[in-house]
Amino acid sequence: MESWRTYKDPSDGETDDDLAAVADARPDERFAVMCDNLTFTVLTRGGFVFVVVADEACAGRGIPGVCAQRVSDAWMERLGEVGLHAKPAVLQRAFGGILKRELAYCESHAGELSRVAAVQNKVDEVKGILIANVENLH
Repeated sequence: MESWRTYKDPSDGETDDDLAAVADARPDERFAVMCDNLTFTVLTRGGFVFVVVADEACAGRGIPGVCAQRVSDAWMERLGEVGLHAKPAVLQRAFGGILKRELAYCESHAGELSRVAAVQNKVDEVKGILIANVENLH
């Protein structure tokens, strides 16, 4: 799992209006955008874009990131590529309850998810160092 990229400054040309374009340009990637004390956590996966919006002061980046991953995992398990061709009303019926369940879980297990996010970040950091070291050998 790769590290979350964070875009904090809308003056760099990437604002919340550009999230869809950024997500399209970065398939199978994850990043977070901070704007107006909100964290927009975006995960692109298999042609889908998953966005979790959270209060930056309460959630930071870790919990929304884990939540986005849980939602995307549930989506891929339940609907997968069927979601590319289904009508929105069908998707709401098929996934609405699952989405509520995942969000409720993330809210009620915030402490646990925060620890999971911290471990994931450390693993991502070590992975990055290992990859850089291997690339330096070649």
